[in-house]
Order: sequence, then C-alpha cells, then structure tokens
Amino acid sequence: MKQEYIILAIVLIAGLFVRIYPTLSFATPLKYDTYYHARVASLMETQGPLITQEPWPEGGRPHFYPPLYHLLLILGSFLTFNTVLNASRFILPFFAALIPLTGFWFVRELKGDYAALIAAFLLAFNSFFLDASYDSPELFGLLLLPFIAYFLLKEKYLQAGLALAISFMFSIFFGVYASAAFLIFLIYEGKFKKVHHKLFGPSAIFLVLWYLPRLGDLGHLDVAIGSTFISKSLGAWALTYTPVIIAALLILFILMKYLPKIRYKADRYDTLWTIWTIFFTGMFLTFLVTPVAYPWRMPLYISMGFTFLIANMLANVKYKSKNVLKVAAVLILVVFTAVPAAIFIGSGNLRPALDQNEYQMMQWMNATIDNNSLILSDSVFCSNIITLTGKKCALDINFESIPDKNRWIDYTNFFESPQDAVSAGLFLEKYSKLNYVVYANKYGNRNAMDVVADRIYSSWECDSRTSTCFNSTVAYKTH
Repeated sequence: MKQEYIILAIVLIAGLFVRIYPTLSFATPLKYDTYYHARVASLMETQGPLITQEPWPEGGRPHFYPPLYHLLLILGSFLTFNTVLNASRFILPFFAALIPLTGFWFVRELKGDYAALIAAFLLAFNSFFLDASYDSPELFGLLLLPFIAYFLLKEKYLQAGLALAISFMFSIFFGVYASAAFLIFLIYEGKFKKVHHKLFGPSAIFLVLWYLPRLGDLGHLDVAIGSTFISKSLGAWALTYTPVIIAALLILFILMKYLPKIRYKADRYDTLWTIWTIFFTGMFLTFLVTPVAYPWRMPLYISMGFTFLIANMLANVKYKSKNVLKVAAVLILVVFTAVPAAIFIGSGNLRPALDQNEYQMMQWMNATIDNNSLILSDSVFCSNIITLTGKKCALDINFESIPDKNRWIDYTNFFESPQDAVSAGLFLEKYSKLNYVVYANKYGNRNAMDVVADRIYSSWECDSRTSTCFNSTVAYKTH
C-alpha cells in the first residue's frame, strides 16, 4: 500500500472521529435545523416525498425544501431500525467526514498526491466544516462540488451539469451560490454562450419540476428579511470570523503577487478557485455595508475554494529558498485550522442545540400540557417542540413563508414590546386562543411571569422578591 493512502486513511478516520464523537456524547442532535428536517422527513414517511405543505395548528405552511436530504434521512432510519430523529444524528456527520475523501480524489486527479493530501487534511480539520457537520444539507452540495469542478475543468459540461442538478436536490442555497461562481468563471473564459445550456440546463429542469406546483406559494416568502439579515449578519458570529476571512483573502492576494516570481504557472484550476474564493469572500463581507446577502454559510465556500487553491500552490511551487514556503505553510495552517478551531472549541458549539434547560422545558410540556393546548414559542424552537413532544405550536409572523399573517402571532412583540407585567397580560388577553408561552432565557420580560405564570414557562427561574433571575432546571409549573 502506498504511503499516501496510509496517511489519507489516518486523516479520514481522525476526521470521522472528531465529527462522530460529539454526537455520541449526547442523546439528542447537536443543531437546531436537525429537528426541523427530521420532522419534515417524518411527514414524508406518511404523506410521500412530494409534500407541498407542512401542517401547523393555525394552517399549512408551504414546503419549499428539495427532497433528497429528507429521503436520505428516511433511508437511514430504515437501515438502522431507528427513528428518523436518531438517525439524523449520525447521517450528516458521516457524510461530512467524506468531504475530505472527495476533495482528495479531485485534487489527486488534477494535481497529484502531495497536493491532495494537503487538501484532505485542511478539509478534515477546518473548524468551519466541523461546525456545519450537524445541521446543513448544503454539506451534500460541498460533497458533490469536487465532482462538479472536475467535470467542469475537464470540459465535460453535461456531466458537470448533472452533478450540479443533484446538488440542487439537496440544497437550493448551495446550487444557487455555486452556479453564480461557475457563471463568473465561464464568462471570464468566454465560454458561457457555448456551454451554459449543458451546465445549467439540468438544474433548471429540476427547479421547474419542483417549484411549478409551489409557484403560487413563492409570494409568501415576504418575511422581514432585511431585519433578519441585519440582526444575524452583525452578530458575534460574523464579527468573529471576519478576521479569518480577511486574512485568507490577504494571503491569496500575496500569493498571486509573488507566485510568478517563484516559477509557478497558474492554469484553469487556479483560475476557478481564485474566482470562487474572491466571489464568496465578497459575498461574506457584504454584511459590513448591506443586509442584501446573508453570509451565514460563506466561510464554508471560502474554505473549500481556498483549500483547493492553496494545496496546489504549496505542493507545486518551485523556489530556491524553501523557507518561504515553510513560513507560508505554517501561516496558512494556523489561519485555517488552529485559530478557527480554537474559536470553535471555545464557543462551546459541540453541545446539544436545545441548551439552557430547554430539555427540561420539553419534559415539563410532556407532563403538563395536553395535546389540544396551543403553545406560542420561537419560530425555530416551535418546530422542535412539535418534533420532540407532538404538541400544537403556533408559528409567529416572523417565520418565513406564512400564507396568511393575520392568522399568526407576533411572538417577538411579546418579549420586546411589553415592558411590564400588565402589558404582557394584555398581550395574552389579545391572543386568548393561546394556552401557553414557552421561551428560553435569552429573552427578557421576566415580570410577565408574576401575573401570567400559569401560562408561561421559562428556562430561567426568577425571584420576584429580589427581581433576580438565574439559570435553573426548575421554573414556574403552575397551571
């Protein structure tokens, strides 16, 4: 067996371990989105894969997600003789651990073993990929990206188009983002008019077939997108990763400036990943000036392109002084592995998504609330309540794709507008159909519990005598 395959096996096993170990440490999924997708997969088990509407207590919500990820969850549940929710704990981490393998194959086919091993290492231990290994169907797009890029660079545009279409069936977001980068690449090469139908045609056919039955519902995607993007884009997440992204871009420009002097000849491979990296870095940095672009997944795309680019550069440049390359290699590994990994581990992301005693909240609901009662909760947490308890939870008007917002409740208004217990009581009186309000400790309006504690559960316990609140597994439980 060749030495590079032994190294690759070690990298892949270690990459799988660092993804599977956290999910083995807990009995529940680690990320919020997993609960939603598990619920959709369960619906597909009973209603078929072509569902167009998700049932909610106050009416249906249009369903837009493509079907392949949910079908995979159903298959994983069947093969493991387990529930969809339990199967979902392992499916994404497992397939995420395969991204270094497809990345290795792609780079090896075009650039050789040494560059491929560097790419596999960077993909296996990059904290951006670790963080996304538990909740995003976009990972399947990234798993397919090496195949799409390989066929694209080999000028087999129809095969690239078919692989791109499959990625659309997992994630619309990945397909749209990747298509934009490929479009720029083709325009740069002057080949767009000749090959666009082959590369983008299969995806267009899928999009028409999938969204034509949902065409009338697309107009419901009128949530307050601007405010949502602003609140998330300017948060700690974006601010934390911005220095890493900017550092990567600076390294890229420095290498582009000096590589011609060290006898490095760039080709279409380098052109593709340079365009890819700059495009997604630009997408990410838009949060500094506008909420138009949502940069949540951009570090994944930046990391993927930069990894392929830098692996080839480090493996193939020829220079009389190897010290320059050694310093560059150490700098790159620190920027793209050590620093993000330290941030990632320090952030405590490797824990169940429903923290702050929200599982105790679930247990209380199972013991206290009957299935006919109507609960109001956070738009994301509401889906988790339905998944884990089977209770009736009302969507609020801040959720996406609500057909008739007059039938829904402004959940945010309950926590942000009422400044005292009286106004909170008036809120609940206005929405008299509500039986309970549940929320996590990240929200305010503690005073409401003094007046309407029989219909509110918080994962914080508050002492009205001292006006203090503290984290506790016990909270108001009277009804």
